[in-house]
Amino acid sequence: MSLFEAQTAVMRGVLKASGAAPLAPYAGEMPAANARAGLILQSEAASELGAPGTESVLALVYTNDVHRDAAYVVGGEKLETGSFGLVAVISGKELDAETFYQITLRFPRLADHPGWMVKIDKTRIWVRVGRDAPGEALPRAAAVLTQRIHAAFDKVGGVELFFINGDEALIEKLQAPAEECRTVLRQVKTGVWKDRGFDYESCELSGHCGSCSDKKTCASVRSIEARVKLLRKEQSKKEQ
Repeated sequence: MSLFEAQTAVMRGVLKASGAAPLAPYAGEMPAANARAGLILQSEAASELGAPGTESVLALVYTNDVHRDAAYVVGGEKLETGSFGLVAVISGKELDAETFYQITLRFPRLADHPGWMVKIDKTRIWVRVGRDAPGEALPRAAAVLTQRIHAAFDKVGGVELFFINGDEALIEKLQAPAEECRTVLRQVKTGVWKDRGFDYESCELSGHCGSCSDKKTCASVRSIEARVKLLRKEQSKKEQ
């Protein structure tokens, strides 16, 4: 049983009760496996979803109770600038905490594709849809993300995606469960790194403290953190 079974049940219950409608399967051309949107400027966007100043929610959970691939939307498929949310339920009989942790790390890159620029910050998701994106932008986004998750993680048996488009009341209702999911994910992260011999909760990232033997891992973590901060700074400058 996964660590997110309770949160999965809560999320599914709330979303099913909201009248989530199935998205029609996307039958158009799919982008290349690693193709990304690049930078979509505000002036180049057809719509902005979940941008700062609007309501937004993101929740990622996993379950060992396998469900088939499916995508749903609350609020209709017409995309306009406004509130936005995404709940992803990843399932698989053999899916474990470490694999799910890897999925969460790669999720932003897997979701981002030409015409659909994704930025994620904790329990928020912000999407810019380019003017050159196809009319079926939402079904395409669901198809791309589902295909990429399956291709990257063979333990995944099913991907359920719930898009919330403009329903601020529902997004607000999902924010507390999303925070609970983030808390559990932090526990998963702690456990994964401890299994690798690294306690990131107590380690001093300013230098190797000498209390563990893995100086190389310690240095790698500091290097990754520095690169992430630099990339975020450069991205912020470009957007300004």
